Amino acid sequence: MLTHDDADNGPRPWDRRQGESAAAWAAFAAYRDAGPVRSLEKTGAKLGRTRNAVGLHSARWNWTERTAAYDAWLDRQGQAKAVDATRDARARQARHALALQLVAMERFESMDPLTMTVSEAIRAWQVGAQEERRALGIPDAASVDHTGAGLPLGFVPVTEVIIERPAVDDGPEPAP
Repeated sequence: MLTHDDADNGPRPWDRRQGESAAAWAAFAAYRDAGPVRSLEKTGAKLGRTRNAVGLHSARWNWTERTAAYDAWLDRQGQAKAVDATRDARARQARHALALQLVAMERFESMDPLTMTVSEAIRAWQVGAQEERRALGIPDAASVDHTGAGLPLGFVPVTEVIIERPAVDDGPEPAP
């Protein structure tokens, strides 16, 4: 199979060949551009020629090999565009996520922690912990191997966690 480096500025296999007549080139271009449904019969019908006449051009000018190189080139172009689109989408989504985080942090910082409900505090902690793990590249507990105790690695049971409540000044202590 012919190969072609896209960086090469020389003639590509699907370009017109030296000595290829205008009629043979037009037939090849019609065959090449028909894509996955291409056939000698369809190309002949499109051009008003017999399959045999088109087949002679195909054999002489290596249409099968040339269209295979063209199809591979088109596929590489599509892959490159998909990679570019994915990179652009990730960059755009990262910018949007940062903007949303900034808005959320402004709101969060203006909140009085003592007025948060228990469920709001738990949810804030969960989201913060999840995003911290993600930022540090630490896998989620669901994707980590488990210990013999059936707990994710690095898991600390709640019974071992000491929770300190902030001191609240309620005024002077009542007399006994």
